[in-house]
Amino acid sequence: MKVDQKSIIVQIMIKILVCMCVLIFYSNNVFSKTNKNILDKTNFQIQSIILSNLGSGLGLSYKLNNNLWFNLEQQTIKGTMSRNTNGNSNREDSDFDTRTVYANLRYYLTDILDELSFQTGLIYRDWEAKSLIIDNSNDQRKGVYTVMYPENGYNFGLGLNWFYTNGLFSSLNFVKIISDEPSVDYELEGNYECNLSCQEDFEAKVDKYSPTNLFFFNFGFSF
Repeated sequence: MKVDQKSIIVQIMIKILVCMCVLIFYSNNVFSKTNKNILDKTNFQIQSIILSNLGSGLGLSYKLNNNLWFNLEQQTIKGTMSRNTNGNSNREDSDFDTRTVYANLRYYLTDILDELSFQTGLIYRDWEAKSLIIDNSNDQRKGVYTVMYPENGYNFGLGLNWFYTNGLFSSLNFVKIISDEPSVDYELEGNYECNLSCQEDFEAKVDKYSPTNLFFFNFGFSF
């Protein structure tokens, strides 16, 4: 029994030593420098938008001066959805296809918090969304709702950034889009009507699936 206990203790000690070695290695080789140290030595960034509520994409950045960078990003997302309306007598088949482009100035606030950044700039939105209203009893089209989004707007946001000495970096950004509200064109066929309540219901759906409060998780390389 004593041999088993010693064996277990030895295994635990080995695991602890391995973990300590890994932590020491990473602390000395990856996390040894602050973001400011690394930013001072790099001029370009290329990054991938891994996760966002407006889809994936790519970004490029160029250092203008000290902690001030010019940033270009583009992301896309498209999809379809379907729901029953009007007491299940109709079906609403929707599809959307969006492309969003950002042109930002990003400033790394390393004097306040090493990981913190602020960004502001312009956006261009190429967003298309359309819903077909289908009669469930005969699959005949009863109407088409087309959403028209303003193309131009502004954005600002805050980010948390982690730079590593091997050139890799990751970031988590929270961005607000400011733009005019979208409008809807209701094209109705035959005797079909979409009254005020119908329009309010659809436009509430448009607001729900047209986010203006965004998050991004990015991963990239600086050089």
